[in-house]
Order: sequence, then C-alpha cells, then structure tokens
Amino acid sequence: MARSPRIDKDLLYSKHMERTEAETAAKPRVFNCPVDAALEAMGGKWKPVILWHLSRGDRRFGELRRAIPRVTEKVLIEHLRQLERSGVVARRVEATNPPTVTYSLTEHGRALKAAIFSISEWGVRHAERLGARILIMDGDTSAQGEGEGA
Repeated sequence: MARSPRIDKDLLYSKHMERTEAETAAKPRVFNCPVDAALEAMGGKWKPVILWHLSRGDRRFGELRRAIPRVTEKVLIEHLRQLERSGVVARRVEATNPPTVTYSLTEHGRALKAAIFSISEWGVRHAERLGARILIMDGDTSAQGEGEGA
C-alpha cells in the first residue's frame, strides 16, 4: 500500500493565508450598516471588556489577565491579536527577560472611548435595575488594598 506524502501544515496554512489576504485585498468588505462595521472590529463577549480596561490606560498582558479573570488565556490572546489587526490596539514588546508585552489603544482605538464610556454608563444603570453589583478587578497588583472609584 502506498504511503501518502507528508503534508507540511505550516506551509499549507501560510499559503492559504496568503491567498485569503490577496482575495480580501481584491474584494473590499461590505457591511450591512455602520454598526456592523463597528462590531467587526470590537464585537464579541470579551473585546469590549478588553477595550474598557485599555481605555483606562496601558496594560501589560498579565494585568489584563488578572483584570478579566473569567476569560481564558487563549481567548484573551486571540482577541488582542484581532484588535491589533483591526488597528484598535497596539502591542509593544520590550526586550527584557522575560519579555514585557504592553497593550494600549491606538489613535483609532482612542476614538472608541466615548462609545465605551456610554456603554459603561448604561451598564451601571442596567446593573442597578437588576440589583446586581459590578466588581472591577484592577489587574495592577500594586493598587491592591486601595479602594478605586469607578
């Protein structure tokens, strides 16, 4: 029985990605409405939460991880990469040992601050209506034990 040739999955993936990017460049995206375009960049369960934390200042990966304890590390990494590809978030790596990775909003991302603030205000009113609490986990361990107004 003949053996099938070994397929290099990384090569296959990179060729597929090149074709997909070339096809994407040839065909501009079409959105159904402006909200559809906005949600393409910032939609999903965790992206708005990530953006809210980054709207309060630059955060290291570990700080984001602690600030959003219910998100898995894998999903956090995926969403940060997607936000970076959308031009909303910038990733800065410092050559330390171990490397320090800091995330911040780009100028394009800072334009979302007003929308994030409006959603936050609505979220506070909604939580009050439900009789729920909002517990803000600040990923900065240096501020532990200090109260922070939200």
